[in-house]
Amino acid sequence: MKNSWLRLSIALGLALVTACNTRAGAEVPGDISAKTELARPAPRRIPAVEAAPTAVGFSVLSDLKRKGGVEENGALVCRKDKCPSGIVAYGPYTRAVPPGPRVATFRVRGEGVSKLDRKVAHLDVYDALNKQRLALRPVKGSELPDGQDQDVELAFTAPAASKLEFRIGWMGHGELRMYRVDVR
Repeated sequence: MKNSWLRLSIALGLALVTACNTRAGAEVPGDISAKTELARPAPRRIPAVEAAPTAVGFSVLSDLKRKGGVEENGALVCRKDKCPSGIVAYGPYTRAVPPGPRVATFRVRGEGVSKLDRKVAHLDVYDALNKQRLALRPVKGSELPDGQDQDVELAFTAPAASKLEFRIGWMGHGELRMYRVDVR
């Protein structure tokens, strides 16, 4: 019995040494072939380029809540006869925005406001869970050329736990068209 345990130990030891030497590329003398390949897992592939930042988009008409205004050609439109001044679109109280530095891009258009050097709108990002405004940007009429869509950017930092809303306020001057908010 001692001999069989001894033979098994020697055989296992020799197999281990052979396996280590074969992996290292060394020749192994004896009747065990040095050409025996051990099964190796395929190497893990690591991408050379990181993925692009996550983009989340919201339509003012279908994703945000509204206080006044009318729908025209895919936009929420505020003008004196159709919309009270103040916050006119807000929401969607989303958790879909990953934490960290972000930029919200509001697509808007002004009509009859380009000659005004005063605030015609304000944009903000609000965290409803933590009851905290993360960013605010007033928009002057002179920033909105009449009849041209403008992408107005607002930088903010999204907290790890949040329910974000993107708010658009209208000051009651001229006409303001609001289309969408994209976050990257």
